[in-house]
Amino acid sequence: MTQYGCWRHPRCLVDDGGDGSIGVNTATLEALSRVTDPLDVVCILGGYRTGKSYLMNWLANATATTRDAGSSVRLT
Repeated sequence: MTQYGCWRHPRCLVDDGGDGSIGVNTATLEALSRVTDPLDVVCILGGYRTGKSYLMNWLANATATTRDAGSSVRLT
C-alpha cells in the first residue's frame, strides 16, 4: 500500500453524534496529520436532500466498483 492508500475513498472529518451534536472523526484527523504533501480538503454542507452525496460522488469520481459517499437519509 502506498503512503496515501487510506485515501482511496472519501473520508469523513466531521461526524454527527446522532443526537444533534457534531465532532471531529479522530481517525481521519490522525490520518491527515501524517500527510506531508499538499492535500485538498473538501467540505460539503447543505440542507436535507440537496445533492450533497451526489456532489461528493462526482468529486470522488465514484464508479460501480468504488464505495459512494452515501446518504445520511435514515428511513424510519
